[in-house]
Amino acid sequence: MNDRKTDPRDRFASLLGALLSAWLFLGMAPTARAAEADAAFESANRLLALGKAVEASKAYEQIGAAGRTSPALERNWAQACYQSGRPGPALAHLRRATLLDPRDADVRADLAVLRTKIGNSLGSSDDADAAFRVLKLDEWAWLALGAVWIWFAMLAAGRVSPVAHAALRGFTSGSGAVAIVLSALLFAAVKQRAGEPDAVVLAPDTPVRQSPLDEARATFAVPAAAELRVRDTKGGWLMVEETATQRFGWLKQSEVLRIGF
Repeated sequence: MNDRKTDPRDRFASLLGALLSAWLFLGMAPTARAAEADAAFESANRLLALGKAVEASKAYEQIGAAGRTSPALERNWAQACYQSGRPGPALAHLRRATLLDPRDADVRADLAVLRTKIGNSLGSSDDADAAFRVLKLDEWAWLALGAVWIWFAMLAAGRVSPVAHAALRGFTSGSGAVAIVLSALLFAAVKQRAGEPDAVVLAPDTPVRQSPLDEARATFAVPAAAELRVRDTKGGWLMVEETATQRFGWLKQSEVLRIGF
């Protein structure tokens, strides 16, 4: 029997074929998952259109549990929750939709209508800070970072070349002013967002307790869909504050739905 050596070209072709197969597999897997999620979303939408709000809400919940979200998902999920008699989750999902797409006028209108229906007066206070809602926080951050980098680039060019320093003096001053303004707007947007209520109460007459204990005395109760600001966490409890009255206390995490993801 004669031993035959493997041709290097054959080994290279085999390796290239394996790499290509792996690349195709890795590239097709996310596409397949996205197609499955789209199909599940359309199925949930059909349930909602047929008036099966409870079933639609559960279907949207399964999509969300898989880690997928979008303004359309959150908006439809909110509608399903409201039609199934759960105004708290409905409000929370609409709030999430506004975070995902702050420039969607329809979502903002839906949020205002829902707040009116449930007697929530936070909508009027939100209008004062509407300018900061034009962009998402990451968009504010990219604008400010880009302006700062342009400013630094012009400063560096001026240090390297006296001719460039003289030619770019006006642009450098202007870009510096823009960078400072955008950074200040970013800071204001972060501060405004941090002061927003970030939890929505799920059930009516939810007791808010003096301390994070089941046996602690309830100092006041909050209605379903009340929007509260979370101040602290401890175990499975949240310290919350009413923005209007500034009353605060503790309730369980399971009694609210957080706005953030």
